[in-house]
Amino acid sequence: MKMAEYILSVFKMRPMVVMSWGAQKFKALEDDKGLSFQVNGFVYRGIVKVEYDRGSDTFNVTVRGETTEDVHIGELIDVIDALVETGDMDDVGYEDCVNNWMKTAVIR
Repeated sequence: MKMAEYILSVFKMRPMVVMSWGAQKFKALEDDKGLSFQVNGFVYRGIVKVEYDRGSDTFNVTVRGETTEDVHIGELIDVIDALVETGDMDDVGYEDCVNNWMKTAVIR
C-alpha cells in the first residue's frame, strides 16, 4: 500500500474528526513520502503535510511551516486535530466554537 493511501486509511478510522477539519484536496507527496491536504479548521486554515520518516517509523506533521516530529501512528489524528481544529481549547471552549459556527451556518 502506498503511504498516502495508508494515511488516508488511518483517517477513515475517525472520519468525524477528519471532517471537522474541512479536509480536502488530498495529494500524495513525491517519492511516496506521505500526504498533503488542505484544511479549514478553527485554529488553522491552509495546507497540512504528513510525511513518513522511515528511519524512526513515525510521522512528521507540518502546519504553518512548523514541523511536529516523531508522531506515532496512534497519535497522528490527535496531533493534527490539535494543530488544526482545537489548539489549546478545552472541551467547553471547543463546544462554544462549534455552537457559534452552527449559528452562522444556518441558512435563513
